[in-house]
Amino acid sequence: MRDEQFNALSGEFLASANPTRRQRIADAVRQSRELTPGLAPVVLDDVEVRPLSHNRIEELMADPVFAATFGARPYHFAWVRPERLVALQTFVQPRDDPTPASVDELVELCLPLQSSVPAELSFQAPLGPVYMMSSSPQMQGIRINMDAATNRLILEPPLHLNLVQAVQFARRTYLRNGYHRLYDLMKGGASEVPALVVEGIQPQDVALPPSPGAFDLAYLMSLARPPVLGDFVTDSAVDVAVRERRYGVSIALQINPISVGL
Repeated sequence: MRDEQFNALSGEFLASANPTRRQRIADAVRQSRELTPGLAPVVLDDVEVRPLSHNRIEELMADPVFAATFGARPYHFAWVRPERLVALQTFVQPRDDPTPASVDELVELCLPLQSSVPAELSFQAPLGPVYMMSSSPQMQGIRINMDAATNRLILEPPLHLNLVQAVQFARRTYLRNGYHRLYDLMKGGASEVPALVVEGIQPQDVALPPSPGAFDLAYLMSLARPPVLGDFVTDSAVDVAVRERRYGVSIALQINPISVGL
């Protein structure tokens, strides 16, 4: 990671840290860069272990949200080696989920059915706006439902399938979603995890939206030894706080009286 990218990602935290803490982080960054050239080679074309066979696959394929998101793209489900997935994201945040005790619990963690996007609402009466904010990057719109039985209009965050998702592209497999969960699983000793594997056709199928928290795909593709998820559990990783980013929408209300003669 270049200095300017690291500073954009963690600069606000560093600015609030005391000199001793800043120096400790600077020393860790220098050590990380010294260790990076010595990272062990990684076999990048042997990520999949075996196909995944589980009743969750049928449940997902029957879900309208899944069909709308992935139905037109080539995909399959497989057990993958998490440490060999190329890292598109520059950071992870431990979630400290309970360690799955069975295959079913592991599949539920990695391939959940529809997950609600957590959001906070605020409303300025009487006509708004209504603000819907979330720390989830999936907060990109709203759902509007009419409850005719109670004459209520319901505004909700969008539906989202928060699957562990990898993308195969140019003979490498990139992790698109699920960084925090897989980090916890690797720390817990997991060597195989269930994932949705999508076959990428063009770079846009792989790359994350440009931000300080994402590596440039063209840069990763140029590296013989790119960063992989397994690097996050080595001494080359730096422990530093990152400011939580917020996403949301503003909803304006317009009320126009109508009069219909009968």
